[in-house]
Amino acid sequence: MSRTQVFDLAVRRRLRHIARGAVCASICVAGTLPAQAPTPVKSIALTDDSLSALVAIAMRENPAIAATRFKVAAAKTRVGPAGSRSDPMLMLGVENVPVRPLSLSADDMTMKVIGIEQNLPYPGKLSLRKRTAEIEVTIAEAAADSVRLGVVRDIKKSWYSLAYLDAALGVAQRNHALLSEILKVASARYSSVSGTQQDVLRARLDAARTNENANALKEEQRAVVAELNALLDRPSNTALPRAMIPSRINRAAVDTSARNLFVSNDLGSSVSDSPLYPLDSLQVMASRSNPELRVMRAMGEAASTELELSRKDYLPDFDLSLQYGQRSGRMEGPEGAMMPRSDMVTAMVSFPIPLQKTRKQNAVVKSSQSALSAIQAETRAAQNRLAAEIARTYSDISHQRTLLALTSKTFLPQARATIASATNSYQSGTGDLNSVLVAQATLLEVELTYHRALSDFASKVADLEALVGQEVLR
Repeated sequence: MSRTQVFDLAVRRRLRHIARGAVCASICVAGTLPAQAPTPVKSIALTDDSLSALVAIAMRENPAIAATRFKVAAAKTRVGPAGSRSDPMLMLGVENVPVRPLSLSADDMTMKVIGIEQNLPYPGKLSLRKRTAEIEVTIAEAAADSVRLGVVRDIKKSWYSLAYLDAALGVAQRNHALLSEILKVASARYSSVSGTQQDVLRARLDAARTNENANALKEEQRAVVAELNALLDRPSNTALPRAMIPSRINRAAVDTSARNLFVSNDLGSSVSDSPLYPLDSLQVMASRSNPELRVMRAMGEAASTELELSRKDYLPDFDLSLQYGQRSGRMEGPEGAMMPRSDMVTAMVSFPIPLQKTRKQNAVVKSSQSALSAIQAETRAAQNRLAAEIARTYSDISHQRTLLALTSKTFLPQARATIASATNSYQSGTGDLNSVLVAQATLLEVELTYHRALSDFASKVADLEALVGQEVLR
């Protein structure tokens, strides 16, 4: 056996090793590689469900959520005062004091007065004002739910992005290792004159590109870690547990136990056995529990109460007053006898005369009616937008699930078979290195597509949960 034949045999053995490594590496789960997390500034306790632990931290620490708690508390404290009458007015003074001479006893009508005055709204007005304040509590609570759901959604989406980036880094590392082995083989073949310099340069270029892609993934990972820590009200480089897609989401995304993968054999058919509730059921659920719709409905109720209150403005409020006047000096009594002047008591009731009814009360009622009609129309528009957004998100989830099914059942096996075939051809001398590199690049793209689709599926589920306001997976 010649030296060249011995060298070619060694190359074939190494290529077989590379091919086996490529297939095995593409089957491995990316989560087996360590997460590329920034240097921690403090540690956190890990739990079996790290994502749930982070959500629990956000419920306690997130400033936006804390602000909504204070707003709800403030709204609740306004309920009692809204249903209470105004404080009575205490009156102190003197009446009918003559100027010449300036005396409190020279005139019979001079009095030192003490009194009290109370405003009494027309019956029913205070209860309506209290009802308006109670509705403001409902609005504040629904707004708090909206903020809470938004924070939970953002945490989940950042977590799923980290899971994708971690998986993508694992794929990139395996691809880089494989390209390094291919580069060694290409260099060895070139040294023995059985290969070309072009093969070496192409392998080096692909390896450099892989390194650049990995660097971009690490930088993106740092940015997402900072975003997630901001939601937790912590320093940007605080350590996080390794992000992984929860098993419940994994099972919903890719159902490997399904006999019939697709609903039908027609072109464009979706994957069968959707893990989501039916679309119409989700839309009905959202109409009841979506926080923004709850706010809109509460605002409509507040506008209706305001309209009723404006109609009651036709009915007058009353002002009641009671005064006691003390008089000094003496006055002539019966039979000319002098006796102390008698004190006096005054009681009064007053109410407004609706002279401005046409320009004031009527205008207020019309304004309240228009405001109610506007909020009712806005509520219908919000319902329509929500239904459409739920339908769009539902469609996106179904598409990602179909993409995952096609990738796991078709694209990945075909990509692995392609690289194995290209490697065998290169071994036998009937193929070229370019085919191996193209096949490896295709496998890399398919693997990344799978992990991206899984992350997008999980993120869309988080979006749908925020829209519906409750669990969406069956």
